[in-house]
Amino acid sequence: MNLLKKSICSALLLGFSSLVWAAQEYEINSCEDLPTIANDMTGTYYLVNNIDCLGTPIYPIPGHFLGALVGNGNTIANLHIIVLSDQGNDGLFEVLGTHDSTVRPRITDIHFENARVDGGRSSHRGLIAGVAYQADLSNITVQSLYVNGGESGVGNAGGVLGYAEKSILSEVHLSTANITRGQYGGGLIGVANLGTQILDSSVNQLKSGYETCGGDIYAFGGLVGAINNTNEASSKVQIMRSSAQGSITVEKNGGGLVGRIPTAAYVDILESYSNVAITAVRYAGGIIGLAVEDNPYSPRGNVLVKHVYARGSVNLDGDKGGRGIVGNKNKSTSRIKSEGSFFDKDGTGKEYSGDEYTHYVYLGDKTHHKSKGLTSSEMKNAKIFTDAGWSADVWNFGNGAYPTLK
Repeated sequence: MNLLKKSICSALLLGFSSLVWAAQEYEINSCEDLPTIANDMTGTYYLVNNIDCLGTPIYPIPGHFLGALVGNGNTIANLHIIVLSDQGNDGLFEVLGTHDSTVRPRITDIHFENARVDGGRSSHRGLIAGVAYQADLSNITVQSLYVNGGESGVGNAGGVLGYAEKSILSEVHLSTANITRGQYGGGLIGVANLGTQILDSSVNQLKSGYETCGGDIYAFGGLVGAINNTNEASSKVQIMRSSAQGSITVEKNGGGLVGRIPTAAYVDILESYSNVAITAVRYAGGIIGLAVEDNPYSPRGNVLVKHVYARGSVNLDGDKGGRGIVGNKNKSTSRIKSEGSFFDKDGTGKEYSGDEYTHYVYLGDKTHHKSKGLTSSEMKNAKIFTDAGWSADVWNFGNGAYPTLK
């Protein structure tokens, strides 16, 4: 690894001399350079060429990374991250950022090909990091990924991040992703909390094959396994202009986009879609696996599903809480506010959205706030969507085709 430059600035403040160090910049030329990032966790690192890690195992970079990793459009191929610790935070980085830092770590403009994270057991696990606090991930593509959530079947596993707070994923795209085991699992993030955003991102050819290996397999979503701790508007989690396609097999709480959401959470799922085939024993939905009522006296209608559709099959052991949009335990637990959203009755195999019951009881307007089931033929009728306010600036509407994001 080559050191590019190191800047020193000096200033006189209140009569005292003070040194202010600029971030150092480094080149990453080979897979062997990746572990050296641990020597300066505030530096800026540039991939200057494609690198191949075949035959070079990489262990999670320890500590909190506060710098930047800039790929310059280059590829890291055959990255195999081996987890040795118990109950750690594991990925290429253990942790991005801190709770209280004013510096946001940045991972950008990188392509990963044939990546793998496995071994040991983790509290949080993902390709980029086990945990991300106030981190920015952008323009990242991953082709062929395997993440094993842990031998014990506990912890959180995501394709990119195991756990995220106040982090932003923008233009992050996974294709052919296989994520197994864990407690909460998602195509991009295992658990998303406190202001995390997923923007203009996608997961394609997703496959989850959860096993009960000493832990309770609680939820899996095409993008996010679970959303927690967002009970204030200032901590709202947002998913916008994003999609998931593939298949999910889970014991319970399988969702096309999100596995599990507390009904009191502030969450926006906007202009997104799911084409995920879900197989579960109980509780599954084309968009949200389960909207759980943690507190019967909590605020209602904070979860907004707007201009969203689901078309993948929802398969359960009998009819144990499977719905076209939101899976639920009974007819009065889902407090989801839906606007202009649809599900394919033929594709999902469901007649009910799962959100219509709640709004009649809690919001006083049963028809306005529920999602609508359409036939497969109707799902390909652009006028139905544009009449519901869907924008041609966001969506492609083709004759005889489902809407797709631009």
